[in-house]
Amino acid sequence: MVAAVACSSFSGEDAPNGTEADASPPIPTSTSTVDGSAPDATAPDGVAPLPGIGAIPPNCPRPPAPKCAPDECPRRVLYTPPATPRAYPFAIVTDGNYVYWVEQSNRDGHGPARILRVPKTGGVAPEVIADNQMETRALVLDGEYIYWSRAQGANSMLVRAPRGCRPCGSPDERAPLAAVGAFEHLVRLADGELFGLSPGRNLYRHDVKGSTLAPIIVGIAGPPSIAVTPEVIFAAGLYETRVYRVATGGGLQWTSAPAKRPSGTEGFGVLGSTCAFTVGTRGGADDAFYRINLDGGASELPVVDSADVYGVAADARYVYVAHANAGGVTFFDPTSGDAPKQIVEGDVWRLAVDGDGVYWGTHGVNASGEIMMLVTR
Repeated sequence: MVAAVACSSFSGEDAPNGTEADASPPIPTSTSTVDGSAPDATAPDGVAPLPGIGAIPPNCPRPPAPKCAPDECPRRVLYTPPATPRAYPFAIVTDGNYVYWVEQSNRDGHGPARILRVPKTGGVAPEVIADNQMETRALVLDGEYIYWSRAQGANSMLVRAPRGCRPCGSPDERAPLAAVGAFEHLVRLADGELFGLSPGRNLYRHDVKGSTLAPIIVGIAGPPSIAVTPEVIFAAGLYETRVYRVATGGGLQWTSAPAKRPSGTEGFGVLGSTCAFTVGTRGGADDAFYRINLDGGASELPVVDSADVYGVAADARYVYVAHANAGGVTFFDPTSGDAPKQIVEGDVWRLAVDGDGVYWGTHGVNASGEIMMLVTR
C-alpha cells in the first residue's frame, strides 16, 4: 500500500550548463488567483496560504514559445519522495496554479496509487487528493474536477474529486468500468467530454453531464495512443494500418493510412498534438517522427532519434519528448530539421506542457520519483 501521508518536498532550481539559476519564487500570498477564486487559507504551519485552483489550459492553441532555449531554461524540483516506498509518476496535468499527477507504487502501473497536487511554485509538501487507487495510471481535468479511473474488479469505476478539495473526501463515482478496467490514457476534448483508452485497446467517450460511457472504437491494433487537436482527437495503434479521427460528440469521421514506416511496421505507438498537426512515432530505435495532418495523410518530419518514446507534448514552437531507459526529455523544432536536443537524462514516461513550463517525473527502477518543472517564462 502507498503511504497515506504527504511526503517530503523541496523546491530549488538547477542551472543547466553552469549558468546561475533563478531563485524559486515565493508561494503567492495575494487574495485572488488567476481565475479570480479566493485562495484556501489552509496551509502547513509557517507557510503562506496556498493558492486556489487555476484556469485549465486550453487544448488549443498551444502555449507560447518559451522565453529561453529549453536546454538552458532553469529547472525546478517540485517534489522529491522518500527513498522508500518507491514512487513511479504516471500521468501529469496542470492548471494555472497546480501540478497534479498519479504516483504509482508499481513501475508498470498495476499497484495502488495516490493522486497528488503541488503548487507550481514548489516549496511545500504535496497534498493527497486520493489514496489507494488501484491500477490508476491516467487522469484529466474538466471544470472544477479531476477525473481518474481505478480497477477493482466488479467495482472498477471512473471517479472524480474537486481539484480544489482540502481536505478531500471519498471520490464521486461517475461510471462503472467493470468490463473496461482502469484507463491507460484520459483526455478532454471539450467541456464535459472526456475520452479514455482502455487496457483492452478500446476508445470510450464519457459524457460528464449524463454520466454515460460509450465505446467509440473497439480493438485498436497494438498499444494505442491519442492526441487532442481543435475539435477532434486522433487515435492510433502500433500495429494499425490507419489513424482514427473522432469529432466532438464521438462521431468517427474517417480513418487514414499512414506513411510506410522505415522498419516496415505500420502504425504509431505515441501521438502528440501541436494543434496545427499531430506528431506520431512508432517509438523504437532509429525511427522517425511523422506529421499527421488535420485533414488526413502523414508525412515524415526531418527528425530521427525517436527511441523509447513514451510521451509527446508541444508548445507553439517546440515538440517535447519523454524517453524511457535513460533517454530523458528531449525537444526539437518540427520545422527546422535540426536534431533533437536533450534537456535532462533519466527514465521519463509522461510529460505535460503549459504556458509556465514543461513538467515530467523520473520513473526508472533506480530513479527518485521526483516531479520536475522546466521554467520557460
